[in-house]
Amino acid sequence: LEFVLNHNVSERRGTVFHANANKDVIRRGRKRWIAFGLVPKGHIVIDDGAATAIRNKKSLFAAGTCSVDGNFLADSAVSVVDKHGKEIARGLS
Repeated sequence: LEFVLNHNVSERRGTVFHANANKDVIRRGRKRWIAFGLVPKGHIVIDDGAATAIRNKKSLFAAGTCSVDGNFLADSAVSVVDKHGKEIARGLS
């Protein structure tokens, strides 16, 4: 960092990026990345009660899971679908 911010203006090199202190902006970026930037490695099929909970911004519990399709590890992108196969959410396993 000292190299980039050398006090002699003629010798400054590089670009400094200052951190954004607004955590809401960071969260929106992370959610966008999960929703649109990752390819789901599997599907989690959930029941109607769990689908309603997710639509109301609640957590998904194991009791609402009907089946799991695909091979994926922890922190893999997954698609959450209802019993009819309609995607209602994406997340990380």
